[in-house]
Amino acid sequence: MDPKKTAILDAAKKSFSLFGYKGTTMGHIAKIAGVGKGTLYLYVTSKEELLNEIVSVLVEDMKRTAEEAIGQGATVFEKIHGAIYAALMFRKEQELLIKLAHEVNEFGSQVTENALDQIENQMVDYISQLIERAVSTGGMKPCDPKITAFIVYKLYLALVYDWERQHPPLTDERILELLQTYLMNGLSTK
Repeated sequence: MDPKKTAILDAAKKSFSLFGYKGTTMGHIAKIAGVGKGTLYLYVTSKEELLNEIVSVLVEDMKRTAEEAIGQGATVFEKIHGAIYAALMFRKEQELLIKLAHEVNEFGSQVTENALDQIENQMVDYISQLIERAVSTGGMKPCDPKITAFIVYKLYLALVYDWERQHPPLTDERILELLQTYLMNGLSTK
């Protein structure tokens, strides 16, 4: 990738993390990147385009993190748990994603909501692929992979984020145990 384009993307990520999508201007991005506003528009057409490119890179990074975690699981469910947990922890550590989620809750920004939806859709697709592989190898009963992935992802979000609002955080082991109890025992062939 062109070094200026990389600098622009890095600057946009930094600005979105600091000021949010709504509070960031193309002028902020140009200044942080050390380029003129005219130069900025040679590389991108809008703030939204920049956000979409950044989210695409983050999604790929999140998938890589999840793939690394999969290798550590022994069972299908441990692999799915590892992948989702790694992706959510990656998401939790990204200042930009935290800022975007706050902005959606605070202002209801459609562009930032779309960006977060893109991340969720990619994660559900990724989990769906894991489930398809597990079904094809006999590790899970036949099921609708997309719906099952959606349910697993939403349950996982509830256990990791929503539960912690009013209760002590659950350990990885407890989350895995709950997933197996509520979902996986009904799908497992073993």
